[in-house]
Amino acid sequence: MRIGLSGMVLAMPAALLLSPQRVFAGSCCGGGTAGALLIPKSAKWLFAASGDFEKYNGYFDRGGKYLSDPPNSDLRQYRLNGGVAVRLASRWQAALASGYVFNSNKYSGLVSNTNAPADSVASLTYETFDNIRCVWRVRKWQDAIPAVYLASQLTLPTGVSPYDNVQSSFDITGRGFYRLEGKAIVEKTIYPFTLALTVLYGTHFARPVNRDYGLYVEPYRKRLGDRFTGTARLSTEQASQLGTLGYVARASGLDVDARRDHPQLELGPAFTVVTEPGGDVLARYRVRMRECAVSAAVIRDLLTRELPEPSPAWTLPGADQVPGLAGTGPLGWLGRPRSGVGLVEGWRGTICHRVELDDAGRLARVRVVDPSFVNWPALPVALADTIVPDFPLANKSFNQSYAGNDL
Repeated sequence: MRIGLSGMVLAMPAALLLSPQRVFAGSCCGGGTAGALLIPKSAKWLFAASGDFEKYNGYFDRGGKYLSDPPNSDLRQYRLNGGVAVRLASRWQAALASGYVFNSNKYSGLVSNTNAPADSVASLTYETFDNIRCVWRVRKWQDAIPAVYLASQLTLPTGVSPYDNVQSSFDITGRGFYRLEGKAIVEKTIYPFTLALTVLYGTHFARPVNRDYGLYVEPYRKRLGDRFTGTARLSTEQASQLGTLGYVARASGLDVDARRDHPQLELGPAFTVVTEPGGDVLARYRVRMRECAVSAAVIRDLLTRELPEPSPAWTLPGADQVPGLAGTGPLGWLGRPRSGVGLVEGWRGTICHRVELDDAGRLARVRVVDPSFVNWPALPVALADTIVPDFPLANKSFNQSYAGNDL
């Protein structure tokens, strides 16, 4: 769950104040970004614009551990904000703010760039004061009295939410629900600085119907990976003791892959073994997603290379020079029973074939071991602390074969 994000926000606010003919008492500086507008006492209207930039480098899991995003990831969001506020009376003001979001995301080699409106915010604010001073220097205790605002605001779901037609969570620019909040702001300006403390509490309003099924739905409170993080966790030690293979093993931090450990072809620099330390549903998802990018890179590399010609069937190179194998050319081992083992990395993990031939070169015995055979026992171990509603999610994150288990 991205409950914490490393990054930075740059705001460049610009405001235009329009004063009425009547001036209401002294002056509090007001201002703020387009998302939080406060009009000075001396102004009737305020128009504001600002820009934000955010860059994400990782996330915190439920245990509070910081995890970096995988290599070749670059998550950025640019936002333009605009808003207008109007004074309704000497102590009352109202505001409306919205924005436009530009998403620029590259995650483990996958690219997503989307632009869409953000959610909008309508607010009504009450000022608890008639005259607050903005000073260059505190000369008496009255100069230190802050401005206190009490406000209510309603978030309007004008942005793109998880319930809209989005390809991934990277396309989201809004929450998708109405949200009503109460807010208290304590603000004091001592030039050239303004210090503000905001306390906010609110609740979501469920949308009346789900647009796909016509059912009532609960507010969407989750971010990307919320349900994935920490679910059905298989530790590195457990994965090693159970002898897991493929992406199940690699998602628990085990660096195993038959393409590298038992190579049949040099796959080149484009090939890397993808591992994740988490061992949960999110880790298995990230391994498979990153492996798609690696596979595409390997395919592009192989298409540009001149590969060696495959050997003719049943040819054993150097058979005539090996004692006991000389005899009838490529089938020089005929006359003696033989056996062999082949290992290849399938998409679920390492597949093992053992073949035995009789003295006539016929198949005497064949045994195939699918990675599902060794990965299935790991599923109940990972499910030990998993709630029942998450079983389908956990099961599909392992995604093992029922038939492969019985080979």
